[in-house]
Amino acid sequence: MSLSPTKYVLCRMLPSVDGLTGLDQIDVDGFLKQLNKEAPMTMRITLVLGVWAFILTPFLTLKIPLPSFLLSRRLQDEHAHLITDTRIYLLRQLIFAVKAIAGMCWGKDPRVRQELNLKLYDADTGGFRT
Repeated sequence: MSLSPTKYVLCRMLPSVDGLTGLDQIDVDGFLKQLNKEAPMTMRITLVLGVWAFILTPFLTLKIPLPSFLLSRRLQDEHAHLITDTRIYLLRQLIFAVKAIAGMCWGKDPRVRQELNLKLYDADTGGFRT
C-alpha cells in the first residue's frame, strides 16, 4: 500500500496510540479530497509546503540526512515531536498548520468523537467553512 506524501505526514502527526484511533485508521483520503475541493488555495499550498518540510527536515531534528519516510517508526515519531519545537519560526508555523489540518480530519471522524464522548457532527452541508 502506498501513501501520498500528505497522507503519510498527517498519519505520522496523529498516529493511533494507547487504544485511541489515529489517522492511520481514518478515511484521510476522503478528507483530503474534500479539502482539495473546498479549502482556499492558500490553505492547500501551506499544507503542501508543511508536508515537504516535515519530509525533508530530519537532518535538522535528528541530524540524519534522510527523508522522514526512510526512518524507523521510532525515529519518525521523534522527528514529529522535535520538529514542532524548532527555532526556525517559518518551519514551526508550517508544521503547526499541518497539525491543525490533521486535527480537523481526526476530530470530525465519528469513531474518534465516540471514543472521546463527543456529540457527532451533523451531516456535512457541502461547503468548507473558515
